[in-house]
Amino acid sequence: YKGYQYKSCGFMEARCVDDYPIRNMLVKLKVKRRRWEVVIDGKKKKVSRDWEVIARGTRMSEEYAAFLKAISRF
Repeated sequence: YKGYQYKSCGFMEARCVDDYPIRNMLVKLKVKRRRWEVVIDGKKKKVSRDWEVIARGTRMSEEYAAFLKAISRF
C-alpha cells in the first residue's frame, strides 16, 4: 500500500503478549492495534498490520521456531 493516502480509522481489539524477558518475571504487554482506511481505485478499504509474528503456542517468532526445529534433527 506504499504511495497511498491513509486515514486513521480507530483501533482494533488490543492484543495481549505474555513474556518472561527480565529475570523470569512475567511481563504483560497490551498492544493497541490501529486500523487504517486507504482509498484504492476509488474504493475505501480498511487495512491493519499483520500481528501473526509469534508462532501459535510459543513465545518466539515463526522463523526462530523453524530454526530450532531444523537444528534439533541433527
